[in-house]
Amino acid sequence: MIRNYQARSVDLILKNLHKNPILVMPCGGGKTYTAGQIAKRVTGKILWTVHRRELVEQAKQTLHSLGVDADVKSIQSIRSKIKKYDLIIIDECHRAKAESYKKLFEQGCRVLGLTATPYRLDGQPLDCFGHIVEEVRASDLIKSGVLVRPTVYAPNVPSLKKSDYNLKNLNLVINKRNITGEIVDTWIKRAGGVRTICFCVSIDHSKNVVAEFIKAGVKAEHIDGNTSGLDRDAILNRLRTGETTIVSNVYILTEGFDMPSISCCIIARPTASLNMHIQMIGRAIRCFDGKTKSLILDHAGNHIEHGGIERVIQHTLTGVTKGASSEELGYSMCVVCGLLMPATLDKCENCGSEKIKKTREINPEQGELILFSDKMNFWNLHRDINAYKKQFNEVPIINNGSLVEINKINKRLVYKCLMTDAIKLNYSHGWASHAFKKLYNVWPKGFVTEVKKELGIKPIKWRS
Repeated sequence: MIRNYQARSVDLILKNLHKNPILVMPCGGGKTYTAGQIAKRVTGKILWTVHRRELVEQAKQTLHSLGVDADVKSIQSIRSKIKKYDLIIIDECHRAKAESYKKLFEQGCRVLGLTATPYRLDGQPLDCFGHIVEEVRASDLIKSGVLVRPTVYAPNVPSLKKSDYNLKNLNLVINKRNITGEIVDTWIKRAGGVRTICFCVSIDHSKNVVAEFIKAGVKAEHIDGNTSGLDRDAILNRLRTGETTIVSNVYILTEGFDMPSISCCIIARPTASLNMHIQMIGRAIRCFDGKTKSLILDHAGNHIEHGGIERVIQHTLTGVTKGASSEELGYSMCVVCGLLMPATLDKCENCGSEKIKKTREINPEQGELILFSDKMNFWNLHRDINAYKKQFNEVPIINNGSLVEINKINKRLVYKCLMTDAIKLNYSHGWASHAFKKLYNVWPKGFVTEVKKELGIKPIKWRS
């Protein structure tokens, strides 16, 4: 059954199909299904392209179930001359600036792009398209139960320069036994044996991670671009049935891979790409019968650099993604004008602003991971109340310069912060209670008298 946001997306795409639009929908939101519904309403010949051969069959099955007749091909199989189509659908269309896609736009027919991540690390604009339709965000799908909110553990203290993170140096730094051992120990402690995929830096790194898991008695296997199609299918089928618990990979199980039963994602490779970061997280947040949690073990610290899956990002076709942190590592970005510049500079060369976002550093040997918070990370980075309100549409609760998160554990502290604000602003004490109720939907209880005493508020003496 088509969901409301999918139906709205179908209508808007059909109205704007002459503009060569992009359908932006989060990982797990049903892009293929939604695009199939669009294809059902289009008359004429349809070409559906994917970026890897192994995704052809997956797309064919979805389209067949919807009764859609389309030619499904990998971009590698399309030669210089292709027959005339009435509509071309490009899956993972953030790749469409590559040379191999140019022939698709030369046909003169309508083109529809599909992606969860309409931006590129190189900053190139997706100007081969003319319109964006985005009717739902990851946060919306999590709130409605379509996706599972991930619990993320990430490093606390960063220290390795990301400017050194070319693949060769990454392999030298991260492919060490103490680091792979920490990955295994953390998974055993946090994940409790759930079905997992792991993203690694290199083939050697992935194989070493698998070896450490096997040594610990965990059923794990490795795949990469050299794994044959038959072996890859067999390995993934063993993961699907539970015969294998962990599959480690290099550049294989990101875009297009769909196995909703995956409950944990180990991120053991740093990335400068916001696109890849979101795609990796997306493998573990789909709903599935019996699935109660989604766990992200971010040993690479990518969340510190890019934020969480619910982060608000304003997508454009210009190559500038407002709210995103997709700049190349080893550089800084001006918060005001978005200029990318050497990390050694403290002032923007373009507009003169000193609001410079420094490139983060990470430490793959950081030891135990801590619970990650997108809001906490944003506050620590900006420390700006107005910027926080704009990003999360709520006023931050601040205690001695630190953000206090709104959760059950912090109820007492939140009330104390609100009462402190009431005193500073000369508000009535009841204001703090009403503000608390707006946040928690219950009145403060069990600690009110104690907090007032700590703040030096004398109890009211009622006349008898």
